[in-house]
Order: sequence, then C-alpha cells, then structure tokens
Amino acid sequence: MIVAIDYDQTFSADPSTWTAVIRLLRAAGHDVVCVTGREDKPFWADNVREAFAKHGLADLPIVFAGMHWKREAAKAAGWDVNIWIDDRPDAVALPNPATLYHMLGTNAARKRFAHRVLLG
Repeated sequence: MIVAIDYDQTFSADPSTWTAVIRLLRAAGHDVVCVTGREDKPFWADNVREAFAKHGLADLPIVFAGMHWKREAAKAAGWDVNIWIDDRPDAVALPNPATLYHMLGTNAARKRFAHRVLLG
C-alpha cells in the first residue's frame, strides 16, 4: 500500500505523532511519500526537507506538486497513492463533475461556468 501525507498543517501540525505513524506504516511494509502543494524551490522545499530530516525521516520521498493537483503530481513521480492523509482533501484532485456541481449550490452563473470548464 502507498500512503501519502501532506506537509503543511498535516505533518507540520504534530511532527512527533506523524513521525511515529510513518515509522509504523513503514514497519508494516507500506510505502510512505510526502505529497505537498509547495513548489520545489529554495526555502520552501528546503524547509520541508529539513523538517523531515530533523525527525529522522531524511529518506522520505517528497513530491512537490506546486500548481498541479496532488494526485497528478504523485502519479507523474511514479506514486499511485492508495491512501491520502491531508488537511485539505480538495487539493488532492478535482472532484468529479457531479460533486463539483453540487458544491456550487444554487448559483446558476457558477454552475454554467463549471459546466463550460468541465464539459467544454
């Protein structure tokens, strides 16, 4: 099983607990990867790498999604994630059209816009 964990407001919210969870998952034979919305640029990426190294997880693979959906970025990096741990599940992937349409509520203009974007 491949488990992805987000960095900001997920791992960073309680690094000690998430470190224990990552170690437990790895000990059980699972792969764990960090998939973050940050870009792989100085300071932003260095901060993530340093935090994992500080907790003994310097070898944890990190996917920097940047402006891409996290699921797409992970797949492009070779990770077909089974379970996502993220404080913002909406950042993992675009919802299916029916869910998005429902999320827009009764605003007709928003629904027309979503219809154009999703269905062309």
